[in-house]
Amino acid sequence: MSVARFDHIAYGVESPASTFPTLRSRLGLEWVQWDSNVGFAALQAEFPSGFKIEVIHPYEEHLNPFMRRFLDRSGNAPHHLTFRLEGIETYMDRLRGIGIEPAAVRVDTPAWREAFVHTRGGIGILLQLAESDNDKHTASPPEWEALDAGQPAHFVRLEHDVEHVGRALEILSVLDGSPLAPASDEIGEYVDVAWQDNRILRLREQGEYADGGHRCLVVDHLDGMTELDSGSILVDPSLGARIVADAAPAPSFSERR
Repeated sequence: MSVARFDHIAYGVESPASTFPTLRSRLGLEWVQWDSNVGFAALQAEFPSGFKIEVIHPYEEHLNPFMRRFLDRSGNAPHHLTFRLEGIETYMDRLRGIGIEPAAVRVDTPAWREAFVHTRGGIGILLQLAESDNDKHTASPPEWEALDAGQPAHFVRLEHDVEHVGRALEILSVLDGSPLAPASDEIGEYVDVAWQDNRILRLREQGEYADGGHRCLVVDHLDGMTELDSGSILVDPSLGARIVADAAPAPSFSERR
């Protein structure tokens, strides 16, 4: 069994093309794919490290209205985190061992086998376990190519507020996350969880900081946004995302094991 890889964050959106200026021009991401499924379509773009942003949106939603329900409830917003792995049955057994029953399990198609950890009883955002050897690439659309490509930003971390940090660490450890000892910054206390290639998820306890929530994507810079100093926040309505420019280096994965 391989070590699980923290693969991407997915944002649910109404208009996927409206995200292109952020993904291509501000973040300088590389196009990966845009593909359709039952009731939804998803595009992906990636950072130099290979960590990806996925954008999912309704497509033939009469076949499966789950994205329409999500958008009607939440608007453009983070939808799930995905972990790529091998031996998905073993990971599901490990989750059951800590009292979590995987949801929406689909393991009958070899090309894509998946299961989910629900937001309730999980870490407050849907977690997807995915086993697949399919790393499909598709041609980028004209709307993407028409935009100037920004200087590639580097993924620093995701930050996520949770109800119980201890429980979140237990779940993420099942998915091969490596926690660091608790630390603090100007916002408050946090715990970092790391995977290979410095893919870091920073956890904070809900209600411990002044703005009442701290879920954001942190990158080392945002091209074309010179008015943003390090640590400033861009609220991007096209993704429903808070993006923070912070060039502070993070400890390596090997230091966190």
